[in-house]
Amino acid sequence: MACRERICGGIELFSTFQARRRMLGNIQFIGQLYKKKMLTERIMHECIVKLLGEVASPEPEDVECLCKLMTTIGQQIDVPKSKSHMEIYFKRIGQLAQNKTLESRLRFMLQDVVDLRRNGWVERRKVHTNPSDLVIHFCRLICLNMRYIR
Repeated sequence: MACRERICGGIELFSTFQARRRMLGNIQFIGQLYKKKMLTERIMHECIVKLLGEVASPEPEDVECLCKLMTTIGQQIDVPKSKSHMEIYFKRIGQLAQNKTLESRLRFMLQDVVDLRRNGWVERRKVHTNPSDLVIHFCRLICLNMRYIR
């Protein structure tokens, strides 16, 4: 029975991971649609408000989706026209980041979004998204490791 319970637990954990990955992928897709001007700014503001939800007892999934969405569209939506909205959002995000009931992982994600905005939506480190960049980076790492082996 213990083996069967372990297998069922593993399957449940895997399906939870898949659902989380799918949810974050959908949020990023929504952000990309906005960036391509296929969704309006008003719709994005409604999404952000919905994801901000309760400051006292936020849903962890909503917080993670909020961070992913703001990272995806922050530069495009943070314009002078919507400055008042953004100030309210980031006041709430700051409050969420101080919420000790949230997992530290989520608090750090929120703080990263605040830092990203403070830095003019320029990421601290370059994220390799181009496959050829990844190959070049990987080859450099192999060459460096080969030097240390010899």
